Amino acid sequence: MVDNNKLIKYREINNDTQKTLANKLKVRKKLVVEWETGITEIDEDNLNKFIKLYNLEMKDLIKKKSNVLWYFLGVITSIFLSIIINTIYTDLCVLITNIICLSIIFIFVVNIKDGINKEPAIAKSLFNIKLDDKLSKRLKLYLKESIVIGSLYIILVNIFKVLELEILVINIYLLPIRSVNDLVISGITYLLITFITFIIELGFGEYIYKKGA
Repeated sequence: MVDNNKLIKYREINNDTQKTLANKLKVRKKLVVEWETGITEIDEDNLNKFIKLYNLEMKDLIKKKSNVLWYFLGVITSIFLSIIINTIYTDLCVLITNIICLSIIFIFVVNIKDGINKEPAIAKSLFNIKLDDKLSKRLKLYLKESIVIGSLYIILVNIFKVLELEILVINIYLLPIRSVNDLVISGITYLLITFITFIIELGFGEYIYKKGA
Protein backbone atom coordinates (compact mmCIF):
# COMPACT_ATOMS: atom_id res chain seq x y z
CA MET A 1 0.00 0.00 0.00
CA VAL A 2 1.24 3.48 -0.93
CA ASP A 3 1.94 5.87 1.95
CA ASN A 4 0.08 9.11 1.19
CA ASN A 5 2.47 11.04 3.45
CA LYS A 6 5.35 9.99 1.21
CA LEU A 7 3.51 11.34 -1.81
CA ILE A 8 3.46 14.69 -0.02
CA LYS A 9 7.08 14.35 1.06
CA TYR A 10 8.51 13.74 -2.42
CA ARG A 11 6.28 16.37 -4.02
CA GLU A 12 7.51 18.99 -1.56
CA ILE A 13 11.16 17.90 -1.85
CA ASN A 14 10.88 18.55 -5.58
CA ASN A 15 9.29 21.96 -4.97
CA ASP A 16 5.97 21.05 -6.59
CA THR A 17 2.58 22.25 -5.42
CA GLN A 18 -0.50 20.06 -5.72
CA LYS A 19 -1.45 22.09 -8.78
CA THR A 20 1.92 21.76 -10.57
CA LEU A 21 2.01 18.03 -9.84
CA ALA A 22 -1.50 17.65 -11.22
CA ASN A 23 -0.43 19.45 -14.39
CA LYS A 24 2.61 17.19 -14.81
CA LEU A 25 0.55 14.05 -14.32
CA LYS A 26 -2.30 15.52 -16.40
CA VAL A 27 -4.93 14.97 -13.74
CA ARG A 28 -7.20 17.24 -11.72
CA LYS A 29 -5.76 18.93 -8.63
CA LYS A 30 -8.69 17.50 -6.64
CA LEU A 31 -7.41 14.00 -7.42
CA VAL A 32 -3.93 14.83 -6.07
CA VAL A 33 -5.55 16.21 -2.90
CA GLU A 34 -7.52 12.97 -2.49
CA TRP A 35 -4.33 10.88 -2.87
CA GLU A 36 -2.46 12.93 -0.30
CA THR A 37 -5.27 12.97 2.25
CA GLY A 38 -5.88 9.24 1.84
CA ILE A 39 -9.44 9.61 0.53
CA THR A 40 -8.57 7.58 -2.56
CA GLU A 41 -5.62 5.35 -3.44
CA ILE A 42 -3.41 6.49 -6.31
CA ASP A 43 -3.98 4.23 -9.33
CA GLU A 44 -1.19 2.15 -10.86
CA ASP A 45 -0.82 4.28 -13.99
CA ASN A 46 -0.41 7.55 -12.10
CA LEU A 47 1.75 5.86 -9.51
CA ASN A 48 4.18 4.80 -12.23
CA LYS A 49 4.16 8.34 -13.63
CA PHE A 50 4.85 9.73 -10.14
CA ILE A 51 7.77 7.33 -9.64
CA LYS A 52 9.24 8.19 -13.04
CA LEU A 53 8.72 11.93 -12.54
CA TYR A 54 10.72 12.04 -9.30
CA ASN A 55 13.16 9.24 -10.17
CA LEU A 56 11.97 7.00 -7.34
CA GLU A 57 11.51 3.30 -6.73
CA MET A 58 8.34 1.59 -5.62
CA LYS A 59 9.87 0.82 -2.20
CA ASP A 60 10.26 4.57 -1.58
CA LEU A 61 6.49 4.98 -1.48
CA ILE A 62 5.38 1.82 0.30
CA LYS A 63 3.81 2.32 3.72
CA LYS A 64 6.04 0.85 6.38
CA LYS A 65 4.81 -1.25 9.25
CA SER A 66 3.61 0.46 12.39
CA ASN A 67 6.23 1.95 14.70
CA VAL A 68 4.38 0.60 17.78
CA LEU A 69 6.83 -2.30 18.11
CA TRP A 70 9.76 0.12 17.93
CA TYR A 71 8.13 2.30 20.61
CA PHE A 72 7.70 -0.73 22.85
CA LEU A 73 11.32 -1.82 22.34
CA GLY A 74 12.47 1.74 22.99
CA VAL A 75 10.64 1.95 26.31
CA ILE A 76 11.89 -1.50 27.38
CA THR A 77 15.46 -0.55 26.41
CA SER A 78 15.12 2.73 28.30
CA ILE A 79 13.95 0.91 31.44
CA PHE A 80 16.78 -1.63 31.12
CA LEU A 81 19.48 1.03 30.70
CA SER A 82 18.02 3.07 33.54
CA ILE A 83 18.08 0.08 35.90
CA ILE A 84 21.74 -0.55 35.01
CA ILE A 85 22.58 3.09 35.78
CA ASN A 86 20.55 2.90 38.97
CA THR A 87 22.60 -0.06 40.25
CA ILE A 88 25.67 2.18 39.99
CA TYR A 89 24.05 5.31 41.35
CA THR A 90 21.04 4.33 43.46
CA ASP A 91 18.61 7.21 43.20
CA LEU A 92 14.88 7.23 42.46
CA CYS A 93 15.18 10.51 40.58
CA VAL A 94 17.84 9.11 38.23
CA LEU A 95 15.79 5.98 37.56
CA ILE A 96 12.53 7.79 36.79
CA THR A 97 14.01 10.61 34.72
CA ASN A 98 16.22 8.28 32.70
CA ILE A 99 13.28 6.04 31.79
CA ILE A 100 11.15 9.02 30.72
CA CYS A 101 13.89 10.89 28.85
CA LEU A 102 15.36 7.88 27.06
CA SER A 103 11.85 6.83 25.96
CA ILE A 104 11.15 10.33 24.61
CA ILE A 105 14.42 10.37 22.66
CA PHE A 106 13.91 6.86 21.24
CA ILE A 107 10.32 7.56 20.14
CA PHE A 108 11.40 10.85 18.51
CA VAL A 109 14.17 9.10 16.56
CA VAL A 110 11.72 6.44 15.31
CA ASN A 111 9.29 9.15 14.21
CA ILE A 112 11.75 11.39 12.35
CA LYS A 113 14.09 8.84 10.77
CA ASP A 114 12.22 9.13 7.44
CA GLY A 115 11.94 12.90 7.64
CA ILE A 116 15.65 13.71 7.71
CA ASN A 117 16.52 15.48 4.48
CA LYS A 118 19.94 15.71 2.86
CA GLU A 119 18.99 18.38 0.34
CA PRO A 120 21.27 21.38 1.04
CA ALA A 121 19.07 24.04 -0.52
CA ILE A 122 15.89 23.74 1.55
CA ALA A 123 15.09 25.21 4.96
CA LYS A 124 15.65 22.65 7.69
CA SER A 125 15.32 22.39 11.45
CA LEU A 126 18.01 21.78 14.05
CA PHE A 127 17.68 18.00 13.47
CA ASN A 128 17.95 18.40 9.69
CA ILE A 129 14.22 17.95 9.04
CA LYS A 130 12.55 19.89 6.22
CA LEU A 131 10.43 22.76 7.52
CA ASP A 132 6.80 22.42 6.46
CA ASP A 133 4.94 25.24 4.71
CA LYS A 134 2.28 25.19 7.44
CA LEU A 135 3.15 27.20 10.56
CA SER A 136 1.29 24.78 12.85
CA LYS A 137 3.46 21.86 11.67
CA ARG A 138 6.64 23.90 12.06
CA LEU A 139 5.67 24.85 15.62
CA LYS A 140 4.95 21.20 16.43
CA LEU A 141 8.39 20.23 15.07
CA TYR A 142 10.13 22.97 17.10
CA LEU A 143 8.35 21.73 20.23
CA LYS A 144 9.29 18.07 19.62
CA GLU A 145 12.94 18.96 19.07
CA SER A 146 12.96 21.17 22.17
CA ILE A 147 11.51 18.31 24.25
CA VAL A 148 14.27 16.01 22.99
CA ILE A 149 16.98 18.56 23.82
CA GLY A 150 15.51 18.95 27.31
CA SER A 151 15.58 15.15 27.67
CA LEU A 152 19.20 14.98 26.48
CA TYR A 153 20.12 17.59 29.08
CA ILE A 154 18.55 15.55 31.89
CA ILE A 155 20.32 12.38 30.68
CA LEU A 156 23.67 14.22 30.69
CA VAL A 157 23.05 15.55 34.20
CA ASN A 158 22.29 12.03 35.44
CA ILE A 159 25.42 10.66 33.78
CA PHE A 160 27.48 13.33 35.49
CA LYS A 161 25.86 12.36 38.80
CA VAL A 162 26.93 8.75 38.23
CA LEU A 163 30.48 9.94 37.47
CA GLU A 164 30.34 12.20 40.54
CA LEU A 165 30.95 15.32 38.47
CA GLU A 166 29.29 18.62 39.26
CA ILE A 167 29.02 19.75 35.61
CA LEU A 168 25.47 20.93 34.79
CA VAL A 169 24.24 19.53 38.14
CA ILE A 170 21.99 21.99 40.00
CA ASN A 171 22.12 21.51 43.75
CA ILE A 172 19.05 23.25 45.14
CA TYR A 173 17.19 21.83 48.14
CA LEU A 174 13.52 22.74 48.42
CA LEU A 175 12.19 19.51 49.95
CA PRO A 176 13.46 17.36 52.85
CA ILE A 177 13.44 14.05 50.93
CA ARG A 178 16.40 14.13 48.56
CA SER A 179 15.01 11.84 45.85
CA VAL A 180 11.75 13.80 45.66
CA ASN A 181 13.63 17.10 45.75
CA ASP A 182 15.91 16.01 42.90
CA LEU A 183 12.90 14.85 40.89
CA VAL A 184 11.17 18.24 41.32
CA ILE A 185 14.36 20.18 40.45
CA SER A 186 14.91 17.95 37.40
CA GLY A 187 11.33 18.60 36.29
CA ILE A 188 11.64 22.37 36.67
CA THR A 189 15.02 22.39 34.89
CA TYR A 190 13.61 20.22 32.12
CA LEU A 191 10.73 22.63 31.52
CA LEU A 192 13.06 25.64 31.51
CA ILE A 193 15.52 24.06 29.07
CA THR A 194 12.65 22.95 26.81
CA PHE A 195 11.05 26.42 26.87
CA ILE A 196 14.32 28.26 26.16
CA THR A 197 15.19 25.84 23.35
CA PHE A 198 11.72 26.27 21.85
CA ILE A 199 12.11 30.05 21.79
CA ILE A 200 15.55 29.74 20.15
CA GLU A 201 14.29 27.18 17.62
CA LEU A 202 11.27 29.34 16.84
CA GLY A 203 13.42 32.41 16.19
CA PHE A 204 16.12 30.75 14.09
CA GLY A 205 13.75 28.28 12.42
CA GLU A 206 11.39 30.98 11.17
CA TYR A 207 14.34 33.11 10.05
CA ILE A 208 15.77 30.19 8.05
CA TYR A 209 12.33 29.30 6.65
CA LYS A 210 11.62 32.87 5.45
CA LYS A 211 15.12 33.16 4.03
CA GLY A 212 14.73 29.90 2.09
CA ALA A 213 11.17 30.65 0.94
